[in-house]
Amino acid sequence: MHKQIIKTGLLAVTVVTLLSGCGQQKQDGTAIAKVNRQVITDILVNDRIASFSEKARQSFNSEAGKKAILEQLINEELLHQEAKKNGYEKNEDYKKQVTKFEKQLKSAKQQSLINLILKENVESKITISEQEVTDYFKANPKQFAEYEQRQASHILLKTKAEADKYLQLLRQKKANFTDLAKAHSIDPTAKNGGNLGWFKKGDLVPAFEKEAFALKYKGSISTVVKTQFGYHIIKLTDKKTIEKRNLKNVEKQIQQAIYGQKRNKILSDYIETLKTNHKVTELEVLKPAPEDTSKKLK
Repeated sequence: MHKQIIKTGLLAVTVVTLLSGCGQQKQDGTAIAKVNRQVITDILVNDRIASFSEKARQSFNSEAGKKAILEQLINEELLHQEAKKNGYEKNEDYKKQVTKFEKQLKSAKQQSLINLILKENVESKITISEQEVTDYFKANPKQFAEYEQRQASHILLKTKAEADKYLQLLRQKKANFTDLAKAHSIDPTAKNGGNLGWFKKGDLVPAFEKEAFALKYKGSISTVVKTQFGYHIIKLTDKKTIEKRNLKNVEKQIQQAIYGQKRNKILSDYIETLKTNHKVTELEVLKPAPEDTSKKLK
């Protein structure tokens, strides 16, 4: 295991290594090795072990394990110094990676600050009482009533002629539905044999949903259905009934819903307050984004 992780570590290029470089910062901790003038400390060894999975951490929590990590860090520093010595910092691929990681680091730092201010000024103000949960449950009976779920697969085609052709093959049992979907469907679900997973009424586009819920038996195949995405052949693969849920079953779900509502309201009010204290100027009218043409039924 030690050798496997050392090999992985040598091949991995971390954001910290790319942005700062080991030789450009004073290291905290007790010095346990040097590569030329660069010090490697016990803290660096411990930090590397801490980045592993729990199982790997246990494996390296020994003198031999830490020695293996130290060897890895020494090898990485040798490669790092040699790369700088040979001018790889001028390499265009390196520059692109650094730019990419700098943007990621900037975004992560910004998000960290946003999370802190939201925690203190928004999330800390949210409270949910038992009565609110009960009231929500009583006010939204349809959300927790019994309903039917269905699972279906489909083949999506550009033309009705194609759809009619493959439907005939299926009805004559001269073709397999999954194989046809993988070979001819233009929907992203083709790689999964057209499987759409589980859905309920209201989840899908109306024309498709109407036909999917009209199929009576597992294995039933629809006629050709036209939607804005093209022409579909639908196969019902399974169905089940979700029983009515009581308050105890959905208490956490309701708490999450109330939490989201309150958070959105408090956040919206907080943003409006900030706008009164900061100057916000929109310099240009943004053009509408291009229409999403991805084949999504849900």
